[in-house]
Amino acid sequence: MDSTSADVGRHRFSVLVERIRARLAEDSGALLWSTPHEELTGLLMNLEALKAQIEAIQLQVIREADRQDLGRTAGATGTAALLSSLLRMRPEHARAAVRLANDLDTASRWCSLR
Repeated sequence: MDSTSADVGRHRFSVLVERIRARLAEDSGALLWSTPHEELTGLLMNLEALKAQIEAIQLQVIREADRQDLGRTAGATGTAALLSSLLRMRPEHARAAVRLANDLDTASRWCSLR
């Protein structure tokens, strides 16, 4: 991954996500009518796997935001309130996401101790 002056000082994962989004935006207008149906099946499966990876990473980021108390730092009452406002999530979905992110982190730490 080539770096640019805009990337200096930024976490490499932030740069990666931004570049993936830009590349997807460039190619999202591709005409799918010419895609063979057996390739469409693979594409659907790969998109579902990509979505799962993104959701797992998002939960890691939510857990870290909660650990750093980003919500209160940003002037919200907590991480869930920040998510609700920032991502336009229903408050109950934001609270569930924070709970799940922390539960998964606790479970993974517990499993690594075994």
